[in-house]
Amino acid sequence: MKFHPYILSPILMACLLIAGCKKKDLIPVPEEHNEFLRLAYETDHIFPEGFYQEADPTSSTYYVNTVSIKPQPERKHEWIELHTDDERQALTWVELSRENSSGQTVPQGSSQTAKYFEYPARTESGHIIRFRVHKSSYFEPTLDKFNPDHTIGRYKGVMDMPAVAELIQYLWVNYNMNLGGYQIAGNRVLETEGSVNDTTYTCRIRSLSITYGDWGLHDVIYVNDHYFSLSKATGILQYEKNVEIAEIRGNYNGGGL
Repeated sequence: MKFHPYILSPILMACLLIAGCKKKDLIPVPEEHNEFLRLAYETDHIFPEGFYQEADPTSSTYYVNTVSIKPQPERKHEWIELHTDDERQALTWVELSRENSSGQTVPQGSSQTAKYFEYPARTESGHIIRFRVHKSSYFEPTLDKFNPDHTIGRYKGVMDMPAVAELIQYLWVNYNMNLGGYQIAGNRVLETEGSVNDTTYTCRIRSLSITYGDWGLHDVIYVNDHYFSLSKATGILQYEKNVEIAEIRGNYNGGGL
């Protein structure tokens, strides 16, 4: 098991990921609220050391899906990211997505990893969109983002704790999960933790997010723990629960704190 803490008080790193862990055991002391407040307005080191990150964070990543490949009149109320191990099929889906969903873009080559096929394209403004298709041999998404439930998909890669943690971090970074607004651009990951038993891998990600207040109101900072489980027998990845750790008053929008 590998644990990558953000540099915070040792009290934050003391809680082990155990089934049945109670919310009251995780509530930080007020001094830690001050550390959360400081981190909320920092702009660097969004992820802790060792957390999965993309090589080019300045571009956008888009996973082609059941909506993007269809012309608007043919679209159904179902948004599931697509997967295949056939490179020609992946390219066909990307071309359909560029035609039906992305406006004018110019292809910029292709590449692939063990996780995905990738086809970058440049927009008229010069921004790069990295169109991707999941590889079935690594991960098969099942989550319908229009009708989300707790099941995210089926993992088919190496079954050990570091590999499972990397899968979850990879999906987190690329917004492949539906976490009710917590997994959004700019949200900070404070720490990650994992454990394993005879049947299940379990991972926790602690996130920090800000809801910015209007003029005359304070921002609100939220710290949450997100729990994921993956079955050793089936490879099914589930989003188990979200536990609120802290809700902190942030900067006042009008001057001062």
